[in-house]
Parts: sequence; structure tokens; C-alpha cells
Amino acid sequence: MSELGDMNHRLRREKEALDMLKRRRSEVVSRLRRMEGGIMCAADAAIHCSYCDFIRCRERYQEEVISRKGTELEKKRRELVDASKKRRILEIMKEKKVAAYLASVKAREGKELDEVAIMQFARK
Repeated sequence: MSELGDMNHRLRREKEALDMLKRRRSEVVSRLRRMEGGIMCAADAAIHCSYCDFIRCRERYQEEVISRKGTELEKKRRELVDASKKRRILEIMKEKKVAAYLASVKAREGKELDEVAIMQFARK
């Protein structure tokens, strides 16, 4: 269970990293828009655009990481559910075996009591 929680925590951190990248790209774009009205050299615009492209590339990579971690998390969750189902099935089987054993013990005790009663009746 702890492993599932750790995986969930890592996925949440990756999503937070993606959100941070999106905010950073949004800030760069808004900074570029503010600079549009004023004097801006081509080198500054190129640097900002290049940085935006870099951030977009990182966002795509981060989305792939999130997708992989989400798939791993779902797989682990299914494994946990399957293990839980198997454990419950084993518990039910164990309960049935115990019930069958107790029934056989009760039947054997009944036969022994019948034999004792027959023996006592035979002695009289």
C-alpha cells in the first residue's frame, strides 16, 4: 500500500512540475507581449521565442513522464485490487474449510456418543 502512495505522490509532483512549466511559459509570453509596444531588438525576441520553444519541449517531455507514471500507478492499483480479491477468496475458502472441519468433528462426536449409548444399552 505504501508503494502505491509513493507512486501517487511522485505523479502529483510531476504534475506540479508541469504546471510550473506552463506558468513559466505564460510569464515569458506575457513579457514578450508587454515588450511588443516598446523598442525590442531582434536578438531579445529570438531569445524569448527560443526559450518558449524550450519550455514547450520540456512540457511535452513532462506530459510523457506523467503519462508513464499514470500508467504505472494504474497498473499497481490493479495489482493491489487483484491481490485484495485473491486474499478475500482465500479467506472465504479458509472459512469454508474450518466450517467443514467443525461439521466433521461434530458428526464424529455424534457417532461416538451414539456408540457409547449403544454400549450402555447393551450392558443393561
